[in-house]
Amino acid sequence: MKKILFIEDNAEIVALYEPKLKEAGFDVKTALDGEHGLQYALEDHPDLILLDVVMPDMDGMNVMQRIRQEGEWGKGVPIIIFTNFDVNDERLKRVVQDKPAYYLLKANYTPHSLVAKLKEFVAAH
Repeated sequence: MKKILFIEDNAEIVALYEPKLKEAGFDVKTALDGEHGLQYALEDHPDLILLDVVMPDMDGMNVMQRIRQEGEWGKGVPIIIFTNFDVNDERLKRVVQDKPAYYLLKANYTPHSLVAKLKEFVAAH
């Protein structure tokens, strides 16, 4: 069972997606802010991180950057940016620099289609 850490500050979105991820057989842990998400990531070393960008206190870009600094696990863990934030050129450079596995716009995904995308990703890796 693959461990997924879902870092998302919108509790309604978490409530919508988390049950579908669990039904699909993923072991899901959630964090409602970047600081807790980073803490959970460093403690648990999940197999995959689903990460929002726009969050209070510590945004997803800083979370991803900090994870990438954490040795071999941090450099290699797949991080999927899952946000409604349409990046500008400066943020896009930061996204690319920290090497996410995917950049997915929430508006383009239902819980069902996200689960299918994650299963596809896990199967390929």
